[in-house]
Amino acid sequence: MKRIVLLSLLLSLGFAQSTQNKVGLGSPLATFTAKFGAPFRNVGKYLYDYQKCPGRSQLAQWSVTSEDGALATVITHNACPPNKLDASTSDAQAKLFFPSDAVQARTFRTGDGWAAQAFRSETLGRTFPPEFFKSCEGTEPLGTFSYLLSPERAMWMMALGTCL
Repeated sequence: MKRIVLLSLLLSLGFAQSTQNKVGLGSPLATFTAKFGAPFRNVGKYLYDYQKCPGRSQLAQWSVTSEDGALATVITHNACPPNKLDASTSDAQAKLFFPSDAVQARTFRTGDGWAAQAFRSETLGRTFPPEFFKSCEGTEPLGTFSYLLSPERAMWMMALGTCL
């Protein structure tokens, strides 16, 4: 409840406005439903799966997590088997979900050794409180988010912070 009140306050002050109608990190969950249709499954409290892969009972083409129950904090796009994702197409597609003010900060390796990229967005930094920008060792600067394409090209993911 506190986070919903905080979000309402931020919106009334003009923060987070650029993410309200765009589907991407920091966007309200309703924008994903408008784009992808109703979720076919909720996993846990705040994970929503959209567009089931054909012939699969559980695999979603799109998954969205909202740590606060209101705004997207993780977006995952899965290739429906047996398909694989093309790297350049995936990068271009993922960038459509980036905040418009995203700037690349650095590359890094995840705990699993996967190559990932960190970006910063002032809009995300104004939209979410500091505790949403985590690294595996502590915290990241406000507005830090990550993007990766899995090595087997089965999915791409973006999330607030860098602890993937």
